[in-house]
Amino acid sequence: MHTRGDFRGHLSIVLVPFLAAALLGHSATAHAQPAGTGTLAISVAPLPKTFQGGFTFTTGPLAGVGSMTFLGTLDNASAQTSSVEFDLDATAPLLGFDAGGVAVCDNPVCGAGTGTFVGRISNITGSVLAPGPDYRLDGTVALTGNALLLTGSGTFGINAFEAIPTTSGEFSTVGTGVRTFYNSLIRAPDQFEVDVAFMDVPADCSTQVIGLSQVAGFPSALERLGAFVNVTTDCTFSTALICVHYDDEDTTGIDESTFILVHRAAGTFADITTMRDLANKRVCGTVSGFSPFAIGVIPTGATTTSTTSTTSTSSSTTSTMNETSSSTTTLSSTTTSATLLQLIGAKKIVVKVDAQKPTKSTFTFLAKSAVETPGGVNAPTTAGATLAVQDAGGQQATFALPASGWTATGAKGYKYKDKKGLAGPCRGVTFKTGKQIKVTCKGPGITLAPPLTDPVEVVLHMGSQTYCAAFGGNITKNETGSFAGKAAAAPAQCGAGTAAAAARADVGESSAQ
Repeated sequence: MHTRGDFRGHLSIVLVPFLAAALLGHSATAHAQPAGTGTLAISVAPLPKTFQGGFTFTTGPLAGVGSMTFLGTLDNASAQTSSVEFDLDATAPLLGFDAGGVAVCDNPVCGAGTGTFVGRISNITGSVLAPGPDYRLDGTVALTGNALLLTGSGTFGINAFEAIPTTSGEFSTVGTGVRTFYNSLIRAPDQFEVDVAFMDVPADCSTQVIGLSQVAGFPSALERLGAFVNVTTDCTFSTALICVHYDDEDTTGIDESTFILVHRAAGTFADITTMRDLANKRVCGTVSGFSPFAIGVIPTGATTTSTTSTTSTSSSTTSTMNETSSSTTTLSSTTTSATLLQLIGAKKIVVKVDAQKPTKSTFTFLAKSAVETPGGVNAPTTAGATLAVQDAGGQQATFALPASGWTATGAKGYKYKDKKGLAGPCRGVTFKTGKQIKVTCKGPGITLAPPLTDPVEVVLHMGSQTYCAAFGGNITKNETGSFAGKAAAAPAQCGAGTAAAAARADVGESSAQ
């Protein structure tokens, strides 16, 4: 496995698909930074499964602590993922703490070689670490020796991550801003950015997003782009999509169609890619829970049984990566739903906004295309739906289409009715299987302000199913208060200002991380 450069990109987690556009710069933020970094020395006795050593702080707010000694134990080694669980107790006159997590090794038996210790800090004593943040140990050492004794040295950081207050409500958005943490694997500060949108949060809660230098089990045949990111929350919510952004600085000369989003669940990384949003430089995928995520790069010559692109549909929602005895990486897939992203042609769009009389504002959209019917948990009668309209200049309007307004019309599809506009301005939506999508909206809530910047996208989300149309070259009107377009071909990609789909999400975290 190879890692490409520092990660200076972004991560977007869309827990409510129709708020995807709103996640771009419209959320509360919280900060992260290294509390202290320095060097460490360690000796490991593999047979009694113990280790000891010391931390020496050299930079950051903890530099005044000086040196700490630590004692620790190792347990539950996994040759399959080249990792071992650890616990340690570190002490100094000004500071004490426990740390527990996973040490990830670069060889199957966790012997001589590189080992990276990543874990949660708890039971803090002394006053040098301010209460409140989630503190994490991140250290990497180069070990030499034999089965009786290993010794080594390296660098470490104590990273501080603030939890993000998340307010209750039907739609709640939060964001990390740019977070910095010490990545001991690259021996330098690293960065990430995360946005989260929640649907149906019944009570105030909190969300945490942390950066990790290493996680056990990442397939060695894949290249990894940037750091790992882990998300946890105590919020109750319904659905989730995660989009990990990347930066052009780290992708020069790389085919972006080889990027996949992988998610660690039950000790195994799986390909969860549903869309590559090339316009906004991110890779998106549906999830059923939270634990570490990373962008993987499929190497030249690798074979896959399923893949997802921005220019075609995909029937794969989960792909488990198994490394074979050769250098080929096989991504075997399990199909669990219909096409997750369908790029469709559209017949017309008309936006009329009356700033003086918002009740007179209207939006209409008609697509005559072979749209596929969402079923099961994606049916709008179960999952509801949302409609997002956004332009390339950052304007957007998002309309809720709750499940209570939808009825099935047999094999023909679905209809949505809200004649009084109780849920929003959209009064009617007709979804005809294999034929068309028609939308009619009127009244306040149409928050666009023409003229608009093309392409103008219309994105309909039904559970984890997404339909996207874009109007660009065939614009018939674009002036103050009015925009109209017609005869739009299916776009090559979807991403003027939003990301794709969502899935039902539980809350979980790898206990080791």
